[in-house]
Amino acid sequence: MLCRDELIGALTLDHEGGRTFSAQDQAVLRLVADEAAIVIKNARRYTAPQQALTDLRQTQEELIRAEKLRGLGQMAAGIAHDFNNTLATILGQTELLRLRFCTAPRTPPRPNRAPRRPWAASGVSSS
Repeated sequence: MLCRDELIGALTLDHEGGRTFSAQDQAVLRLVADEAAIVIKNARRYTAPQQALTDLRQTQEELIRAEKLRGLGQMAAGIAHDFNNTLATILGQTELLRLRFCTAPRTPPRPNRAPRRPWAASGVSSS
């Protein structure tokens, strides 16, 4: 199948009786094949831009989604930074108060360790 000297596809026909097609049959089939090639070419011209537009819209939606997530990440990072600043201030003020009002020597805290007697922390007696 040709459309303006461009090969679009191939069409094969077979007759059940095994007879060959006449020159007139071949001419008619060639015209049908050429018309089919034009239809196929026009369909491709239409569907290619439609597919490109669909792909573009999908890419735009993905970019918008990515930007929203990026903004959310920045906002969360800012909140965490502000929270850490506030905590640092509280801890600093607590340390100053402890130094000013406590006379007992300071024992370093035991981070990430449970009390030796778990019931002591809850106020439950061991008896």
